[in-house]
Amino acid sequence: MNIEIIRSGEQGSLLTSKFVKLGHIAGFISIQNIGRERHCTLKKDGFEELQAWIFYFDEFWISKLKKLETLLNNKLSN
Repeated sequence: MNIEIIRSGEQGSLLTSKFVKLGHIAGFISIQNIGRERHCTLKKDGFEELQAWIFYFDEFWISKLKKLETLLNNKLSN
């Protein structure tokens, strides 16, 4: 599926270009230059890496909050 986001010179093209560049740097987008056009494709592996990162911190904070809950429950029962 191909979607044309914006044409060169249109209003907003600079902002769109910056977002595409950030997505490329972050590993979410691959860019292929074809003539004067830039074809961008979403990269699944970039999103899988983000999902793993979110999962890690989700588990980290869940365990910390459970420990805090246990500590507070122990303090209240004493």
